[in-house]
Amino acid sequence: MSDTPAVGGKRDPDRHRRPPLTRRFAHRVAFVLAAVAFVVLAFVPIFLVPGQDATESAADIERISLIALSGPAVLGALAVPVLLAGLPLLVKGRITAVLTAVLLIAFALFTLLGIGVFYIPAALTAVVALFLPSDE
Repeated sequence: MSDTPAVGGKRDPDRHRRPPLTRRFAHRVAFVLAAVAFVVLAFVPIFLVPGQDATESAADIERISLIALSGPAVLGALAVPVLLAGLPLLVKGRITAVLTAVLLIAFALFTLLGIGVFYIPAALTAVVALFLPSDE
């Protein structure tokens, strides 16, 4: 395709057209968002706990990661939404996409007061993916 305008002085309308947002791309974004939430929850010290001293001073409060707070067994629970978000990338189909969106929303709601708020972006992205055109 050349850089010169087409006949009549108009440019080719499809030349700079962005590819449409597809369901597969949205599922990739949901997977990345769930993985980022996993890493942040597991390794970033965001949880506040009282320090070693029993005083009630604000200076005695320290930040620790969820692994330090609950132990490495918590990685299994944190991995559930990541695995769910990755499922539509491995198994194609509308039923898989719907099941993933429903389970991610359920996980985020049931754990909302703890870790669920970190997985809401991935769950909402999975829901948005249901309304996007398929790649096929």
